[in-house]
Amino acid sequence: MLRTVRSLVVAPSEAAAWEAAERHPVLGRPALVLFALGVATLVAAFAPVLFIGPGRLPDDGLITYALGDQVVTFPRQLVEVVVLLLAVPFVFCLYVTVLTYVPTAVLAALAAVRRGEASVPGRLASDPVGVARRRGQAFARTYGLVAVGFGPQFAATLFTGGALVAALAGGADASEGLIRVTPAGHLVSVVDDAPALTAATRVVGAAATLVSGLLWTGAVGRGAGVSHRPAVAVVVPVTLLLVYVSDLAGHFGL
Repeated sequence: MLRTVRSLVVAPSEAAAWEAAERHPVLGRPALVLFALGVATLVAAFAPVLFIGPGRLPDDGLITYALGDQVVTFPRQLVEVVVLLLAVPFVFCLYVTVLTYVPTAVLAALAAVRRGEASVPGRLASDPVGVARRRGQAFARTYGLVAVGFGPQFAATLFTGGALVAALAGGADASEGLIRVTPAGHLVSVVDDAPALTAATRVVGAAATLVSGLLWTGAVGRGAGVSHRPAVAVVVPVTLLLVYVSDLAGHFGL
């Protein structure tokens, strides 16, 4: 898998690299990639509880699960957080796909009009169902390929979780700390008692998002069936916006 991902990073616009990714038993199944990111987020978010103490977990609103004579209760908020963290990568992948695929498809349609090919209104009028079906298939294909681009977020999330656990094990005070999932899909940590940790998680997160953007460029180009240039024109601004909102806004003097 690492060889395939490395090929995508080195040559994101090469069809052969994406064909290999689509055939890969893991990368070819976007749900597995996104679910793995959700599990990594869940583990990284709850690992610090071992050091903070279970008393910090919410204890109001219990949910009871019964199987035969066995009964287990969980705090309702905890169950909701677990479900949310597992679902978040799928939602993030959806909005990244929408933000990148739709403008790319529009640019491709405008380019076709300039080349004198059949106009978009003409195709819609002659075969609206066929156009809608093809667009839907292209969007679904792009969604699956964009999911592969969230792989670097997996690494950034594990780094944040590991760094936070190491800081807490070293005696850092996280009583006023914060862990949050960024719009780019990775975890960042804000611990006033460990400013270096906060800066490190954001630097690693920003780097991971830039690599994700590189992968998304190839994913959108292949999924939408367009050349590399319109994909770059759309994905680069989206990636830079995610880097700013996720890791730079309010930090490093920005």
